[in-house]
Amino acid sequence: MKTLLFLLALWPGLNALAETVYKSVDEAGNVIFSDRPPGAEAEALELQPAPTIKNPNPPAYRPPSAPAAAPAPYRSLTITSPQNDQGLRSNTGDFSVAVSLSPPLKPGHRIIITLDGREIANGARTRATVKNADRGSHSLGARVVDAAGQTLITTSSIFHLLRVAR
Repeated sequence: MKTLLFLLALWPGLNALAETVYKSVDEAGNVIFSDRPPGAEAEALELQPAPTIKNPNPPAYRPPSAPAAAPAPYRSLTITSPQNDQGLRSNTGDFSVAVSLSPPLKPGHRIIITLDGREIANGARTRATVKNADRGSHSLGARVVDAAGQTLITTSSIFHLLRVAR
């Protein structure tokens, strides 16, 4: 509040400083306008105050409202097999991946299942079979996409494939 009163007290003096403009012409014939006299040949121009209009009915500020988010079409997507951080024994490297989706898949939507970032299934099925996978830790991912390819829900997990080394 004190700062506001201080600025209001200075306002008339600031306006008086800004009302004088000096006009001069340099050696090349260019006209120069300045708020400081560049030399003795400068002509002082007195400016009239700029016309202002007070708005009698300023609009009240209303923060923009966020658009209503569409309800999510799916509540959950879970990789049910193999479970997260599970050790899975398969000496052949073959295993099945299963996902659970609630509510069920809607028409035009697809489930994409990935193993270590590579797509292993794409469609309406909630299961995929993997053949001859290497032993070690692997990442699984699953996502549901709409007809335009937009991801609607996603999940991921890690499991460890135990396989006899040969």
